[in-house]
Amino acid sequence: MISFSRALAPTLGLVLLVATPARADEVTVWRDGEAVSALDIDQVPENDLAVLDLGEGWVPPIFAPHESFVPTFVALAQGRFDDVEDEDLARRARLDRYLESYGIPPTLGVLRDRLRDRLGQPCRADLEAIAAFGGSDVDEDDVSAWEGAAVPRAEQFVQQLLVREDAFGVADLRQVHLTPYERAWLGRALPLTVWRQGLAAVRERLACEGIIRGRIEGHDFDPRTRAALASFERRHRIYARGRMSGETLAALRLSPSELARRDVLRALTERARLDWGILADGTAAPDRLGPIREGLVRAFGLQTPESTLAWLESLPLDDLAPHRVAVQAPTPAPHEVGVLELRVEIDRGDQNYDPPEEARAVRVERRPTLTLFALLGEEWVPLVKWPTTVGGWRLERERGRDVWKYKESPAGPGVWQQIHAAPVWLPPASTPDADLLLERHVEETGEITTELKRTLLGPGYASAFGLASAIHRPLLPNGQLGEDEGIRTHGSVDYTSVWRRASHGCHRLQNHRAVALLSFILKHRNHRRAGARALRYERTVRVGETSLTLEVPRSGYVYVLDPPVPFEVLPGRVVGRVQRPPRQSVPTN
Repeated sequence: MISFSRALAPTLGLVLLVATPARADEVTVWRDGEAVSALDIDQVPENDLAVLDLGEGWVPPIFAPHESFVPTFVALAQGRFDDVEDEDLARRARLDRYLESYGIPPTLGVLRDRLRDRLGQPCRADLEAIAAFGGSDVDEDDVSAWEGAAVPRAEQFVQQLLVREDAFGVADLRQVHLTPYERAWLGRALPLTVWRQGLAAVRERLACEGIIRGRIEGHDFDPRTRAALASFERRHRIYARGRMSGETLAALRLSPSELARRDVLRALTERARLDWGILADGTAAPDRLGPIREGLVRAFGLQTPESTLAWLESLPLDDLAPHRVAVQAPTPAPHEVGVLELRVEIDRGDQNYDPPEEARAVRVERRPTLTLFALLGEEWVPLVKWPTTVGGWRLERERGRDVWKYKESPAGPGVWQQIHAAPVWLPPASTPDADLLLERHVEETGEITTELKRTLLGPGYASAFGLASAIHRPLLPNGQLGEDEGIRTHGSVDYTSVWRRASHGCHRLQNHRAVALLSFILKHRNHRRAGARALRYERTVRVGETSLTLEVPRSGYVYVLDPPVPFEVLPGRVVGRVQRPPRQSVPTN
């Protein structure tokens, strides 16, 4: 039996007719922006439909059996930081505020409220001025962003100076040595109308989202504007560093309501890819996420911000109960069906073993990459190819002093035998105490307190191993598996490190990519659930005359792959003077 109810979106005056399933084992079928019927959930596949959970309590399938972590994930996704049991993680989340860039997408209820606010408060920012604005900095991943921008020649010249000097703004350029000719161009660029109007419009645009409060004077790219841009990027899952260029500038040129609509589409697409076992994003195989997004727009009628809000207002988002619906299923690609033969290739890229000071002077042209392959017929087809990290020079504590130690990512074959959801990190003895401490300013008293970085141990998005990890087991010459050497492929809260810095030997991914990759493997690989196990890890960290204790009571949730997924770490290319990984440490001074 199907019952229909009328759902009103009061701010828009729109009415939707919603089909409500009469039983728990029925789902609502959505097509062309309407809830057209209800269907027994067992009949969904035979009708070429796919089930999607729109509920507030949704979690990625990789976390679903991890009962102790699910409430944390949901509370973070809903922005209910006071309900997070781990007080240190809750404090970190309040500071980070927007967690989607860290792998925790907001719930539809949060996105509904965001879109409602954007439509209810018209933005006065001059979007045409932003469209004509070339930005005031160039992101390292988009160095040609300014070349096609409609900016005067003088501003283009300043852009080149910013890139050459690795400067964050005009104020920084004033501190470096420039020729009289360069200073003349700098002087001509500063008062240009496009610059003034563009920067003012960007600040007003940020104010429309409540990220900037109060007025900012001046024509320089100041720290407050940069910090606001970084918050804007985190809110909309733009992986940059507070730079007014590339994807960030493109997002600023959109109206706040349109950008909020796209946030909804991204969250829905992420749920669909994880629930349906789809991975390819266009980085290697043809993009599968774009067609999924377009299908969801058609099914739910999400073509405009107004229609998107009307749809969201029609949903029951007041509790954590599942709300499963059915939509047209995408035609599956060969690499999305059944159990797959998979393998991973990690290219170490350019390797520089020179001492730290010399290594910094050598340009790295090939950064590390991770590629997942699926065997289709007799051909290994790449599905995704993502930037990652490999080891390099890192600070360590050795015999009571800080030294530089080369942390290698060993080349050669091996397997992923275990996947950990919400993993924990157990700091090795070589980790300096200073790396486990955080100085915090207490506003009420003005004091500086020293605390343990408990969030680094996990579980949580800020764990050193992120939200998901795969353990590397090397394959020995005799064909046996070697012991766990502490090397992982894992997510990372420090997402800029993925394309900028070295690791301690692990291969980092952005958190949402680590979750997507390992969820895909679990969807298409036989495995068993080993669950979380009790741990007895304790470490004493000394701060002056005070001793603090770190404890990790339980592991992450463990999946055992059967058979394991093989990987190969390629040697890469040595670009420095030293040809082999150094075994000796180097003093810091």
